[in-house]
Amino acid sequence: MALTNSILVISDERKDIEEFRSKLVLLRNIDTVTDSNLENAIKSCKKYMPDAVIVFVHKKDDGIFDICKGIRKDPVIKIIPILLIFDFFDEEFTLSCFDSGMSDYIILPATDSEILMKVIWNSQRSAIARELEKKEALLCELGAIDKSNEAYTSEFIDKIFTNEINIARKYKYPVVLMSICLDYNADKNKNNTLASVIKKSIRNTDMLGIAGAGKFYIFMPKTEEKGGYSVYKRIKSYFVDEYSISAGLCESKGDMDFESLSSCASNALNEAISRGGNKLIIFNKLENYENKTENENPEITKYKFSRKANSIILPVFEKIKTDIESKYQDNFIIEQFITDTKCFFSIRKPAESIEIALKIIDPGNTDIILDQFSKLAEKTEEKRSIVNITDITEENIVNILKNLLSEFKNLESVNII
Repeated sequence: MALTNSILVISDERKDIEEFRSKLVLLRNIDTVTDSNLENAIKSCKKYMPDAVIVFVHKKDDGIFDICKGIRKDPVIKIIPILLIFDFFDEEFTLSCFDSGMSDYIILPATDSEILMKVIWNSQRSAIARELEKKEALLCELGAIDKSNEAYTSEFIDKIFTNEINIARKYKYPVVLMSICLDYNADKNKNNTLASVIKKSIRNTDMLGIAGAGKFYIFMPKTEEKGGYSVYKRIKSYFVDEYSISAGLCESKGDMDFESLSSCASNALNEAISRGGNKLIIFNKLENYENKTENENPEITKYKFSRKANSIILPVFEKIKTDIESKYQDNFIIEQFITDTKCFFSIRKPAESIEIALKIIDPGNTDIILDQFSKLAEKTEEKRSIVNITDITEENIVNILKNLLSEFKNLESVNII
């Protein structure tokens, strides 16, 4: 790694540039500092090819987003770290800067040593990124990466993902493999669009591979099922209603090789497609235990309930919540959450003291408790039913929630009368 760092300082105020230049030279005289105004930021970045870009931000200005996005979209300068220096703090604006491509930030006032450490760290990140870029270029030449979508090719993913699984075993962290595709699609351009969206939706440490026939694998280290579900939601949000997307997901805590992991993820994807598509199915390793008695190991029932909660109940809760909010403009408050042993969904109208709720509770065996209660003013009614864990299906949960909404409407009518 080179000792000399090239730093580009961007600001419309000469005072920022001169003060920063003097501090950096005073603290570390082996750095080269160039400067630019905001208007010429992208042009200067391409001209000087710095190890890090420093941008002074004095107000909430959409032009900062344009600079960050412009650097990230340009294939020549996209890996250069962007360090923003704010003399104010606005959480929403800072998050928007991050979404636009910001790498790091400093809030003034800051000590000279803090500024120096941030600059050195981001310069080192630039060197690391360039080394990775060289290795990716080599993998492209060897045919390990598809140049059209930047995904690992099917001929190489076995070795590449197996290596990642072995590292995960060594350091004892979980991994998730997702198999994903656009429904009803044979268009290669659409597949490349999906690959591009996936790249935007995953971390730098996650990996994209071609699974064949318009399908992709997403390998996510240090991730559990819930994290995989969040990635699926993020990918879907890019398309809204333009395309429907199916996915299958499998988690391993070191007990599965790539062949088993990919088989499970692919089977889950096939199940999602066979059930009409546009959904995520999480593979349940304990499916073979479905016929055990109520005296089976509590850890097994806890495991099964957790997977039902994440793969079936939570997606249904979120879909019904979205449907209600889009169809009804009344002052409804909808609450939902899930834990390892309980799922909760409620609809409230505080102004009229109306509430109706559903609790799905795992008592530690194969029987699941469904508690429903309704409240109108001071009057409360409760109903409890017991079902087998095998009855926790998407269709059943949808029907329960639809009945819940109908009952809520009835309570509204009673209250009006």
